[in-house]
This record gives sequence, C-alpha cells and structure tokens, in this order.
Amino acid sequence: MRLAAAHAAALVFTLGLPATALANWCDLPEDQWPEIVAPSVDGAWSSETLSGLAFVEGEAVAMPERISGLATFRADGGMLFLAPPQTPAEFELLPAGGESWDLAMGGEDALPAQTVFDDPTFGFGLECPLDALPRYRTGGRLEDAEGGVDFMLYLVMPDADTVYAVTVADLDAPDGTAGVARVISRFTR
Repeated sequence: MRLAAAHAAALVFTLGLPATALANWCDLPEDQWPEIVAPSVDGAWSSETLSGLAFVEGEAVAMPERISGLATFRADGGMLFLAPPQTPAEFELLPAGGESWDLAMGGEDALPAQTVFDDPTFGFGLECPLDALPRYRTGGRLEDAEGGVDFMLYLVMPDADTVYAVTVADLDAPDGTAGVARVISRFTR
C-alpha cells in the first residue's frame, strides 16, 4: 500500500512555529486575511508531522511521527501559495473561512465522529474556536510507481508563528489496495 505516499503528501504540507500567541488572529475577519495573514506567513518554514492514522482495507495503521522537511509560503497580491518539500508543484491556498471541516474518518474502528481539530487524539489545543481563525485549503494528486494519493490539505493559522495542517488522503495502489489517512503537521520558521 502507499502509506509512504500519504506521508509524502503530509510532509509536503506540514508547517508550524512555536505557539507564542495562539489567539493573535482569533476573530480576524476573512476580508482582512489577504492583507494581514498572507504577507505574515510569506517565506520559508520547516514542517513536521505530529501524528497520523491510516485505515487500509479496514485495518488501522499508526503512521510514524516526526517526519520533517522544508516548505515555502508565497504571498502574491493577497493570494497565498504553498511550495511543499520534494514536490515541483506550487499549490494555491484558498480561503476557507465559511466552510465546515469535519475531518473524522469512517469505519468501525474510526476516530470519533467529531472534527479532527477537536478530537483529543488529533487536537491542537487551540485557544480560539476553529471557525474564528484564518483557514485555508488546497488539494491535488501525487503519484508514483507504487500508487497514488488524492489529498486535501486543511491549514489553520492561529498567528504569524504557527500553522497547523491536516492532510486528508485517499490512497490507492496498482494492485487494488486502497485506504484513507489523516496526518497532522505543524509548520515553524
């Protein structure tokens, strides 16, 4: 199966810094994100996966922790882009302020039916409600000889020093093996 690809997708989209003031951007109106958030996160960041879980053919598989790499956020005219490590692509990050994010996984052995951000297993301990923070998303597909990963990346930005991400991935392999994964990452400078 392609758990390594899921980790690659997660690593591609992992960013975070020390959480110095988690509520800095709490209740920042979405129309101010282009002028405040985008230029504040512009630049190089290190990324680190914090935890992850995959379900492959009904079996839960813990994903290794602490995979790290470098990524770059680029602000351009109020828009925000992410260039993940080891990927020649750059992804446009779309504001997602009005969206509801339920990132729980289904199945008998699934995570509880609440959002990954609030789940104690995956939570970030944010001091501000998720829907009151700047949130962005992007997605795509990564492929190699061992299979493919369709992913969505959900980013939460509590302040200029902290970005948390959840990668939601659907995994497939040429032999027909399939699975789903959720990987949490943190970006820091």
